[in-house]
Amino acid sequence: LPCFESEAAFLKRHGLLSSAEKRKLHRSDFETATRIEYDPDDNPDRPWREVARERILARVASREEAAERATTLLAGLQG
Repeated sequence: LPCFESEAAFLKRHGLLSSAEKRKLHRSDFETATRIEYDPDDNPDRPWREVARERILARVASREEAAERATTLLAGLQG
């Protein structure tokens, strides 16, 4: 399979990640991808940077939500 640079690695290489985004990203976000996810609803006229940043932030948000759920569950088990 062909390999592609991850969105996070691309944005980092071009200096397009904010400090907050850098702190929230994990090592796995910078790993080489073997496939590209294509959403047919994506507007081809949208700037690619905007699309890439939106996808990265969505992944970060889902990890934060999972961490919050885990913390709540652990607190419930301990209490």
